[in-house]
Amino acid sequence: MRARKTTMLALTAGALTAGLAAGVAAPATATTSVLVKPGKARPGQNVTLQVPECETDGFATSDAFAGSAALDGAEEVEGRAGLATIGAHTPPGTYQILAHCGDVNAVGQIVVLPGTAPSPRPTPHGAADAGFGGGAGGVNVVLLGAGGVLLAGAAVARSRRRDDVTA
Repeated sequence: MRARKTTMLALTAGALTAGLAAGVAAPATATTSVLVKPGKARPGQNVTLQVPECETDGFATSDAFAGSAALDGAEEVEGRAGLATIGAHTPPGTYQILAHCGDVNAVGQIVVLPGTAPSPRPTPHGAADAGFGGGAGGVNVVLLGAGGVLLAGAAVARSRRRDDVTA
């Protein structure tokens, strides 16, 4: 009976010691959520990832992504954020996102919709044709000359009028 109690005590102490040692050896990991905007996307579309609890740069991966996404700090967001592209040939479905930054591990999900992302809006080229300012085209010498002649004529007419008034 005494040997049995001693054996149980030894096994309990060993298990407790092993559990404490494992707790000291393993880094503290917090599991948090990855915020994804938009939460539903089509292949080829970009999504924004944010992990508010991250204090150091990291990365996020998913089977839905065309590659891994870098998570870094930005003044506009809390924690770390990054941009990921849904793979061009990713089949529709729900995919898990795993993010790692420092000792923080985060999990999220993205829903991939069928079809492809809409083509981006065309990028405007050149200046807006708003008129006055010369930025939209070259200098119009004829208009500048005509304006100069009108100003000179107005100045002459005004000086003649003053001469008539003073005389």
